[in-house]
Amino acid sequence: MNNILVPIDFSEPARNAATYALEFAKQTSAKVTFLHVYPMPTVATEMPVLLSSYDEIEHDSLNLLKQMAEELRAKLNYTSPIECLVGPGYLLETVKEVVKEKSIDLIIMGITGAGAITERLIGSNATVIIKHVNCSTLVVPTEAAFKPIHTIAFATDFENIENSTAVKEIKNICETFNSKLRIVNVVHPHQVLSYDKSLSGMLLDSIFDKTDHSIHLPEGDLADGINKVVDEQKADLLVMIPRKHAIFSEIITERHTKKMAFHTHIPLLTIHEDI
Repeated sequence: MNNILVPIDFSEPARNAATYALEFAKQTSAKVTFLHVYPMPTVATEMPVLLSSYDEIEHDSLNLLKQMAEELRAKLNYTSPIECLVGPGYLLETVKEVVKEKSIDLIIMGITGAGAITERLIGSNATVIIKHVNCSTLVVPTEAAFKPIHTIAFATDFENIENSTAVKEIKNICETFNSKLRIVNVVHPHQVLSYDKSLSGMLLDSIFDKTDHSIHLPEGDLADGINKVVDEQKADLLVMIPRKHAIFSEIITERHTKKMAFHTHIPLLTIHEDI
């Protein structure tokens, strides 16, 4: 993960995500880019004042973004430069463009509101980015402060494990942070794993043979099972694969939202298969 993009709307959650991103970058020597996207002014007349206002918005936004970057650099003793980008438009389309132009391989963003992180994912910018941008995304709850990533919980349904680029990326993260890995597959009570899923478990054992890892098969509700392992293992980061694994789609459906209680101090990292 060499290039990190942080969307900034100047809210407290965004500022916290930016802080997290800089601390994360210290550990990985990644380059960090801050991005602020502001709405296109509504053109109701051809008066020149609109063009002037447009220029002022961009000028003021860039100054605010640079000021924020310098404040955080000083506060965190972050010595590397931070690139600051601003522009009009829609967040999703702009993020897609920047990801492509800057070869971004990790987006770090905040999320607003109180309560469980997944309750706030529904309909949020974070969900839109995760679903529609082909880039790993780390969602940082407002209450989360960066700390060494000693333990990672990887929630998986054991599908499409063979030749998974996302699993290889998880392995790289474990090696970078010298993290323990706790692999979680929630099963229904009295369910016996299929032959294919048993093979996937053995394959994961082989892939992470040099990593301190264990496989956990809690029974019952999906959310409760993941939370149980997160709590028991004191996980610092929760990882999911959003596109080819049904588990992420199931978690962010309205059916599960009311039952979800992923702890707000645990960041959520989604890694796409085809990055």
